[in-house]
Amino acid sequence: MAREEVTLISDPKVLSIPIQENGDSLIDLLSIPELFVDSSRDNVQKLSLSISFVRKTVANLLLETQKKLPDNYRLMIKECHRDIKTQG
Repeated sequence: MAREEVTLISDPKVLSIPIQENGDSLIDLLSIPELFVDSSRDNVQKLSLSISFVRKTVANLLLETQKKLPDNYRLMIKECHRDIKTQG
């Protein structure tokens, strides 16, 4: 069986892709009771001040994923939005 190549986020090929604003609005996940945002900041890099904001498209995908989980299971979201300065 052939082994798949894995490209890390720190790979120069990834880092060379320019970051572009896509215009999708930001949503605060704290306003969506079906999702759990862990505000403890444990086990995250703590690079972003706005830990609960995601793009609207991402919020919708998280909600759809949460609905597909078995009863008594919830996504635990640790960190979300990173501004362009933090990403770059």
